[in-house]
Amino acid sequence: MRLKLLSLVLLTALTSTAASAASFACTKARPGVEQVVCLTPSLSHQDEEMAALYTKALRNADNSVAIRQSQRDWLRLVRNQCTTVDCLGAAYDRRIAALATGRALELDASISALKAVDPAATSGVQYLPASQDSKPYEDWLEQNQLFESAIALARRAAPGMPLPKVVGWECDTNRGAFYVSQQDLVVVCYQFVAEIASYHVGRLQDPSTNATVEGRRMFTAIEFAVLHEIGHSLLHRRKALGSLGSEETEADSFASVVLLSNEPDINDVVESAVSIWGLTSTFGMKEQNGWEDYSDEHALPQQRFANYACLALGRNPAFGQWIMKTSVLKPQRAQRCANEWERAAAGLHTLVFAGR
Repeated sequence: MRLKLLSLVLLTALTSTAASAASFACTKARPGVEQVVCLTPSLSHQDEEMAALYTKALRNADNSVAIRQSQRDWLRLVRNQCTTVDCLGAAYDRRIAALATGRALELDASISALKAVDPAATSGVQYLPASQDSKPYEDWLEQNQLFESAIALARRAAPGMPLPKVVGWECDTNRGAFYVSQQDLVVVCYQFVAEIASYHVGRLQDPSTNATVEGRRMFTAIEFAVLHEIGHSLLHRRKALGSLGSEETEADSFASVVLLSNEPDINDVVESAVSIWGLTSTFGMKEQNGWEDYSDEHALPQQRFANYACLALGRNPAFGQWIMKTSVLKPQRAQRCANEWERAAAGLHTLVFAGR
């Protein structure tokens, strides 16, 4: 996706003498979609029109908080998923029409299939029908109840707090897993599960790999991804508590503390760390990073794994023997991991119980 967007930036730069106005400062535009908007006059005009309608909607809204969240969701789940100018133009057209007609809180057409989710269903999990290509992953998830397992872990960590519904869906773009605040849904794409499965199946080509252990690693990787998105839901509910950090990092910490709190045995801690390494290395791991990687709201995959490893070490000091063999953490960082674990565990307690 980033390579396609970079090509768009270069192409539009050749045909534009100056950055268009847009509704944001183009001198501070982040690499990728924002640069394309700034360098494409038609998109820049659409962005300004949308911004004016959004400001008007906020001014007239009974619930401005919901409007702001719907706009953030649109940016994250719709606009920023585009890899072509045509996609961006169509996304802006739909958002402009929604804002102009008082439908700011409606789901965009690109994720409208999520309207099929039954809000009255008593189960916290739903699997939306998949095509023949994704059907095996839909069935596999349902048979192994991985979503249910993640929900049970979250419920144990956050007793009494409402949890979002977790939905399996055959996504139209490679969104991985994401949280939709309008419906309080965690969505896990079947294609995302297929990529995780492909990574772990590939490891079975090594004759020394234990299939049972590798299967458990795959389960843990999916549970972590679901818990991360459940973390977004809880953070959204308790946003009045405030924060000094990135919500993505907080969601990672939530998932890490929940998983590690349920891994008392050192072997389980090691296996969970291997699982998270597999998850992070499957998506976005590169030998050399550009500014678009550093400016992303997610930490780099290597950093995400190192953060998990540090919390694992803080949770169980015996994990240090494995850490020493891998050189994942510098000694100075390793010395502070017990404190990092204490702070993360205390943060989870505050998230769940503060203000009750």
